[in-house]
Amino acid sequence: SNYYNNAAGFYYNAQQANLAKGTPADSAIALRDSLLSAQYYVDAALADSLYGVAQAGGPVALHYFTGKSILGMARASLDVKKLFDAPFLGSEDLKLYFEVDVLGFKSYPIFYKKIQERMPMMAGFNLPCFHVLDLLAVQAEYFHSTWLNNTFSLAGDKENVLFSPFFPSSGDTVLSQVDYNDRGGRNDWKWSVLAKKSVGGHLTFSAKVARDHLRLPSSKFYYGPQFESNEVTAFKDSWYWTTQISWGI
Repeated sequence: SNYYNNAAGFYYNAQQANLAKGTPADSAIALRDSLLSAQYYVDAALADSLYGVAQAGGPVALHYFTGKSILGMARASLDVKKLFDAPFLGSEDLKLYFEVDVLGFKSYPIFYKKIQERMPMMAGFNLPCFHVLDLLAVQAEYFHSTWLNNTFSLAGDKENVLFSPFFPSSGDTVLSQVDYNDRGGRNDWKWSVLAKKSVGGHLTFSAKVARDHLRLPSSKFYYGPQFESNEVTAFKDSWYWTTQISWGI
């Protein structure tokens, strides 16, 4: 019911804001928002009533999300260099690779209704470097999920862990703008470009430009490796670059 109440609250706030603008166009949008708010409040009341019936031992059964799932993974790669003699190419040049995952085969109502929304699809290609670089990899991922890749709802104690996806509060205007949680569905594409060069067998220089799944450490969180619950690149206009010098023994 929290999900429905949060959505209802968002549309109620949007309705009031549009009515305050006073234009006919904004009033029409406010009418839409009021209808959506009313429907979500009805859904929330129904969810609460069904939960009450189940707790009272009625004919409605309670089923809880768990972290248990069956995952699927398929990978393929092709080394194009093996089709012809190419001594002028490096060992990593002209490699093409793919991966498709299924993050849980079982569908659930409300949150995980479509298996296509749980299937990240990835591809990469190593560009020819002609021994100037050891690696120049271009990679991309398409993941059409309606939710942010956020671990916050997994961060509770053992008695209160929620395995539903993270969804915003009613007053969150960053993740919900025109519609409730609409920013969660605008995060489908990830990409990266990585360059590496080794010198003398021990020293390696690398540089990366990316919009991937980077999370940074934070003292605010005390679960797992203490990373931020959300990715740095949560929105499509977010990206970063980094360089690294490493020494291998």
